[in-house]
Amino acid sequence: MSDILSGSDLTRAILEHNNKEVLCAVSNNSDNQAIADQPCLLCIASFNNGRFVCKNGDLWKYAVPVKKIALTQTEVGL
Repeated sequence: MSDILSGSDLTRAILEHNNKEVLCAVSNNSDNQAIADQPCLLCIASFNNGRFVCKNGDLWKYAVPVKKIALTQTEVGL
């Protein structure tokens, strides 16, 4: 049985195999911290020297890929 990739490991695999930007929740503490409470979402462009690099050049230790979907009125309780 093969291991299932998740978190920063999945982001590295996506960058390696697809060579395109990935929308991620980022942190310098952990994968869990990246998605906790109010995540910082950025487009990650590459992985170099053990760090994820976003489009503006900032470096991050952890980058968890996220799915971008639009909220509906019902989902926000209006």
